[in-house]
Amino acid sequence: MHANTIAYSMGIPGVGLVWNDKLTLWGYKIGHPERFLQPEMFDPEFVVATLERAIQTGCSPVTKEEKNSSLQELKAFLNEYAVIRKGAVSLKDTPVTDYRSHLVAPALGGIHHIYRDLDSLGAFDHSVARDFKYLEADVRLTSDPYPALIHGWNEETYAKLGLTPVPVTDADGNTVLTCPPVPMEQFRELRYYGKWPATPFVELIKKIQENPKYFDPKDPKVRVRVILDVGEPSPEDFRNLLGHFKEVLDFRKMNPELFLLRIPSMEDWKVFQDFGLAMEPVFGAKAYKTGTAEEKWARLMQTVEACKAEGVTRISVPAELWDDVSAKVIHENGLKAVVFSYQTIGDVFRALELGADLVGSHFDSPKRLTDMTKA
Repeated sequence: MHANTIAYSMGIPGVGLVWNDKLTLWGYKIGHPERFLQPEMFDPEFVVATLERAIQTGCSPVTKEEKNSSLQELKAFLNEYAVIRKGAVSLKDTPVTDYRSHLVAPALGGIHHIYRDLDSLGAFDHSVARDFKYLEADVRLTSDPYPALIHGWNEETYAKLGLTPVPVTDADGNTVLTCPPVPMEQFRELRYYGKWPATPFVELIKKIQENPKYFDPKDPKVRVRVILDVGEPSPEDFRNLLGHFKEVLDFRKMNPELFLLRIPSMEDWKVFQDFGLAMEPVFGAKAYKTGTAEEKWARLMQTVEACKAEGVTRISVPAELWDDVSAKVIHENGLKAVVFSYQTIGDVFRALELGADLVGSHFDSPKRLTDMTKA
């Protein structure tokens, strides 16, 4: 698609092998639908013949009006998403310039503006190279149970790892597909999209502890900090995870204070306190992705009150709830917002402008934002 749009803009004819309706619609848009071939037309000789005809015939040039309309669209986009708008509400006294101290790589970071939610050491290396100091890692138990870095056991992660959902019969006699945890031995052999390795939790800690680029007790500037997200585990699984965290960090002689732990509920908070693990807590409400806007807001306010009551200073906020109003309430209560997550650079800038302390950015890195805003 992109190759054809660029070719058209340069007055160069192109032929497309249709994999998506967008290509077909583009063919009609430029007046050459016959050059965009459906799968049943993928005969090599026919494709070459179509290309030769396109070269002989050429294509109509882009008009001045079309070029101007594109320019206007780009200007509108930049004004909306990438420029601090005149009169916009800002809760920051001064603009953020130290992006390394405020951006988080969710699920250890996205790759090439395409892949995200990998929770793989490949993503970790990619993010640290782009100057991320804060990274978030999703941790769930395997069936054994051992802690693994995975964005939940669900159809999406199963597909990325090349796993096949397991059919089971429910109480009503219907066959449903499930995505249960796999054993750690099997998990270690998996690859995201056949390329990036699935990562046990212990391998992440080993990577940080053994590499002076990532961790040096004598030089805090090169440290990375990891936010651990455990989802919404059962009480038994949460205790299990905490036990594994303590065991691995003790063995590796890693200071737990280098880690932040997202606490899903007040019940989990009590378990965390009893455990005595010296990670920095981040409170987050359960089931943010469900319910009406009013219900989500009510949960957020409950979490604010819980933070105040328990002396916790960081609160996890979903991106869809981070706006002028929620930012004002959170700041008035002396809390630091950790906002997850955004895919566009304009949304990242806006979240920082509203005073978020940490902002999840799937693809835009501290290095990129620093390069963009250099004088």
